Amino acid sequence: MYLERIFQQDPHQIAVCQGDIRYTYGQLYAEAQQLAAFLKESRGPLLVFGHKHPRMIVSLLACLLSGRAWVPCDSSLPAERIHRIMGLCGAEQLFYAEDSEINAAIPSFHWNDIPFSDERFEFIFCKERIAYIMFTSGSTGTPKGITISCGNLENFAQWILQYPQLSRASILNQANLSFDLSVADWCMALCNGGTLLLNSKQDQFELARFFSLIQKQSDCTLVCTPTFLRLCLCDHGFCQEQMPALKAVFLCGELLPKNTAALMLQRFPELYLFNAYGPTEATCAVCGVQITAEHLEQDLLPVGEISTAAVHITVEQNEICLEGDSVFRGYLNQDAQSSCYHSGDLGTIEQGLLYCFGRKDSQIKYMGYRIDLVEIRHHVEALPDIQQAVIVPQYDRSGSVRRLTAYLQPFPTCIDDLRHELAKQLPSYMIPSLFFPMEELPLTPNVKIKMR
Repeated sequence: MYLERIFQQDPHQIAVCQGDIRYTYGQLYAEAQQLAAFLKESRGPLLVFGHKHPRMIVSLLACLLSGRAWVPCDSSLPAERIHRIMGLCGAEQLFYAEDSEINAAIPSFHWNDIPFSDERFEFIFCKERIAYIMFTSGSTGTPKGITISCGNLENFAQWILQYPQLSRASILNQANLSFDLSVADWCMALCNGGTLLLNSKQDQFELARFFSLIQKQSDCTLVCTPTFLRLCLCDHGFCQEQMPALKAVFLCGELLPKNTAALMLQRFPELYLFNAYGPTEATCAVCGVQITAEHLEQDLLPVGEISTAAVHITVEQNEICLEGDSVFRGYLNQDAQSSCYHSGDLGTIEQGLLYCFGRKDSQIKYMGYRIDLVEIRHHVEALPDIQQAVIVPQYDRSGSVRRLTAYLQPFPTCIDDLRHELAKQLPSYMIPSLFFPMEELPLTPNVKIKMR
């Protein structure tokens, strides 16, 4: 099985790097065994707090070995949101994967609290067992838990590993480990005996450091969102001459603008540019396609060849619907859904290729994250003295969300205080960049909100 490969690699091969921290497969497996022995003493999901430390990966493998569900919570999340997630999934403790902590009275433990154990576990594949739970924005104002089973994860690994062009010596990570795009990172690396390169926040936002990391490799694949790729392309040094080690890019999480793809192929003419599609409910991605110069002649880029999951379009609304072994069976604490998942994405299938062109609801994709605007509105209107709010995404010329703007009634006297209160409930990417009085809400002649 593909997941078993993780535990069968060369113990001396470097498995995970983050800055100067390096873990071999042997070290990764040994620490995962020790944590698994500790985890077996209790039940329920394991909430893991951290950013890009290799012990985030240790905790994932320990959960696979011990039969516990892995619930990653990035260190950027506010304490109150983590409290809410902990209650929703029934986690009894939080594991600090790195030194940073949240200022909250949450039952927790660190690596140094784990007693040594020489007990050893074998990975036993159970298709129905929950492998991980990831939380996304919810329309009720509460984060929504998406449960992914070992069977879902196995099917994704089987799919992604059939593309040898993506299987490079090093897999360069961009997404937070609590974001489902990261599943592609560690599956491609660990199931293939490669090295997963985890970027710190400093590396991620200082392009010089990030580019230096690429230049130190001999052969690597970058996994990222189109938004991050556009950021890299702002630097003219991001090109094949300066970075010959970059052989492939795996893109997912949001729509890829045609001008971004065109510039990327111009800068890296020998690059394998892979554009993928899939919501979190379908284990990162269910289909993808290599983008070539031929695709650039079209108005819209395809997001995949129809392969791993049955994909069809509803006649009434042009909605993309998914079926298959990668598709989840239901949200946390809700009844299991039918075998067909209605994604809410609008699309079409032409000549065996899937095209996606927007949403049918209030959800958007911003910086790769799926955000329900209703959840933001819920938290803004819950603040004292705010009676009504409208959250409007503003788009750039490529059709990507550039920023979020909030229109308020009545308008508060101090926006900084409002931001501070929102930061207690929402991650930073869900907090609007601009705030205006409701009277300035841009409307079309037929009283609809101007979205661009």
